[in-house]
Amino acid sequence: MWFSPKDVRPLTPLPLGRELGAERHAFAATEQQVSLLDGDDNLILYLDTDERRLYDMKRDPAEQQDLSAEKPALADSMIREIRR
Repeated sequence: MWFSPKDVRPLTPLPLGRELGAERHAFAATEQQVSLLDGDDNLILYLDTDERRLYDMKRDPAEQQDLSAEKPALADSMIREIRR
C-alpha cells in the first residue's frame, strides 16, 4: 500500500479549483477507499485490493456501469493524481 489508512482522514478534500485537466475536481478518502471527482468522471480506488472503478456521473449518477476497463488511460491518469 502506498500510504497507511492511519494517514487518511475521512472526507479530506483537496481545494476545489485545483486543476486536473481543465476541470475542477474534488478528493475524498476513508480508511477503505479514495475517490477523485474530475468533471463528470469519478474514480474510486479501494485501498485494500487496489481495485479501481470509474464512473461517468453525468450519464450514470447511480454508479452502475464501471468504465475502468473501457477507459484505462483515464483511470491510470486519475490514480496518478491521487498518488501525487
